[in-house]
Amino acid sequence: MEGMIRPSPARARAALTALLCCVAMVTGGTRAEAAPCAATSVTRVPVEPRIVVTEVTSATTPLARYRGAGHAVPAGRALVAIVRLDPASSADQIDACTTIDTKRRVIEIRITNRRWVGPLSANVIETPYLEATIGALSSGRWIVHVREDIVPVDGSGWASGKRTAGLRTSYSFDAR
Repeated sequence: MEGMIRPSPARARAALTALLCCVAMVTGGTRAEAAPCAATSVTRVPVEPRIVVTEVTSATTPLARYRGAGHAVPAGRALVAIVRLDPASSADQIDACTTIDTKRRVIEIRITNRRWVGPLSANVIETPYLEATIGALSSGRWIVHVREDIVPVDGSGWASGKRTAGLRTSYSFDAR
């Protein structure tokens, strides 16, 4: 509206409280019943990375390895790359193929996500973490390329639509 001045947040709260008090008194309530909602708290969490490369430890799960990554990647030790995919239905099927080119120091992870459509797609939604074994690497700079293809599948198990591109990303790291 032209010519109107926006009130400050404190003034707007005071006006809302006064209005609620008036409504409460007219309807036979008390001022306490008209109090605005209690304050809530919002916690912001950084977005987790799409790819991590970490050492394989027998005592942990893939999710624990993913969350514990962030330290130096050791050369000559058993390693895995863990890819966080977009949320998926529990009926979706995810397969991957990993190739490693030691001369070029490139790791390629190709993912096929058979995403169910129809009634099964309304199942439990989860965030999949794909763990690809990459083994021991020589020291130096390495790059991981991830390519996901999404294939819509109907209730019969056959592809029901055109294959589309999903996650396409790269991640570089130093093995030391």
